[in-house]
Amino acid sequence: MKTVRIPTRLAAICLVACTGSWLVFGSAAQSQFPAARQEPPERVFLRIQGVDGESTDRDHPGWIDIVSFTYGLSRPPIDPMAIDGPQPPANHRGLSLVKHTDRATGLLYMHCNNGRPIEEAVLEVLQTTELGVSVQEYRLQGVIVTAVQTSGGSRTGARATENVTLHYASVQWTHVRLDPVTGSVISEVAMQWDLAGSPAP
Repeated sequence: MKTVRIPTRLAAICLVACTGSWLVFGSAAQSQFPAARQEPPERVFLRIQGVDGESTDRDHPGWIDIVSFTYGLSRPPIDPMAIDGPQPPANHRGLSLVKHTDRATGLLYMHCNNGRPIEEAVLEVLQTTELGVSVQEYRLQGVIVTAVQTSGGSRTGARATENVTLHYASVQWTHVRLDPVTGSVISEVAMQWDLAGSPAP
């Protein structure tokens, strides 16, 4: 793996809680918003190329609002007798998402039906704590929609939801943390991997 350049957009969407206001930091000039708007401690958004969602978030208009997600990798135990030899690749289990049914639903069905690769999908997880604001980004390339499952019912009293699974040819993981007062970057890390078995270029 190797360190890669952080997308400048991530800093632009980080919200910092300050006395009496919310401040947005990024390449543009600092903007101030009324304190009445209190953001939840965690927000998750998905953008899939060619698939519009219904998010009204000011930093993610047209993205897909995500209720929850699961992401992970695994690999077989290493054979201690062959520790210096080649090892089997890690298993990328894909990105599993829960969302409400929305304008993206039909297009996700179609992408699952035809199996055509989508150039890019981006998941952004924004967390606000007393330590500041952090953004965890999952940027997927060569994306295939491998599952779409819708659940609902009038007796539940809740909106219908969908479980969507995305697999990919390569992935970049990026984490950015901003100072809660100044908005300056405290730390930033980015790594990427190509499923062919080597760090992505």
